Amino acid sequence: MGIEDLLLIQVLILPLIWFGPTIGRRFSIEAERFERLLLLIPVALLGTALLLAVSGHQGEPGHVHATLWGVSASIFTAVQYLAGGPEGGTLVCAFTGSVWILICQGRRGSGPWILMTAHLLPLIAVGTSSGAFTPVSSSFAISSFVPEPSFIPLMINSVQGLMIAELLIRTSSSMNCRRVRKYDANLGFAIAFMTTLLTLRPDSVLELEPVVRAYHLVVVLMMFSVSDMMGGSTESSRYSSGITWPSFGITLLTLLGPGIAVFVGGAPNLSVLWAIGTVSALGALGSQLPRIGMDLRNRSAHRGALFGGFAGIALLVITSEPNLILLLGCLPLFFVSLSWNYLDRHFGSKSSSP
Repeated sequence: MGIEDLLLIQVLILPLIWFGPTIGRRFSIEAERFERLLLLIPVALLGTALLLAVSGHQGEPGHVHATLWGVSASIFTAVQYLAGGPEGGTLVCAFTGSVWILICQGRRGSGPWILMTAHLLPLIAVGTSSGAFTPVSSSFAISSFVPEPSFIPLMINSVQGLMIAELLIRTSSSMNCRRVRKYDANLGFAIAFMTTLLTLRPDSVLELEPVVRAYHLVVVLMMFSVSDMMGGSTESSRYSSGITWPSFGITLLTLLGPGIAVFVGGAPNLSVLWAIGTVSALGALGSQLPRIGMDLRNRSAHRGALFGGFAGIALLVITSEPNLILLLGCLPLFFVSLSWNYLDRHFGSKSSSP
């Protein structure tokens, strides 16, 4: 069984991991023990895939990734070559994140269980779709453009995986909370900001397909997580219970942000109308989630609209050519919660005055 087979198995069993706790409760299995077992599956599969990937960089090249990024007789140098390549770096990022989530499983809140493996979908998809770990014969020639081995990519990808995992753990703890402490929201913002800087750092390796698409999806996931925390922190204000149409209206207007960014900055193979229609339509549908009892926050319609908007942006990243302009268009959705209390205080007091 090859590396790509292991990664494909990982993708295929993700639904089992997502619905595993529900199945376990049906058969009266202790939740904590069963959830830890489910989190151990991606660690085991990714760990095995990494060992095979490193062995392919030792001695003779064992896969395409090794022919492009170098081989060595030393295992330490082979690890550096693996982490220096785009697909190898994403596997390191996914593995360290999965290990950290397994270690910190006790801190997980009551949020959606899918958050514990949300980072794996875009990162593992890179290994299964790029063909980088396709086996090659030992006589296959090594590229003459192999970069110098360095521990820096290994360290950066490991730290990046840890920070993504930590943000998902904190999001899971706050997702079902009616109110989120400002400290937690600010800390989540700091983690997401540092991770985004690492993800979008100027590096020619990160600009290669399909790695660039995977990391853009990770950025969208982090922006949604932090925006949800920031929205929850506004619930501590007494004005959150007196929501007004202007605060909801400004939330809906921010859904036009990605389309306006595409119109101003331009993005190849992406229509402005398609960008506006996708994000706006999913945002409008998301704002109706409270009608079926899916949220307890006062500003649940605002929250649902942002969820739908970020889902639309993720769809655009998947179906179009990755572009930073599209991510910049997410910023209005990201910061709109900062205006909710001000607008509800201003227009709420106006409407209540004689």
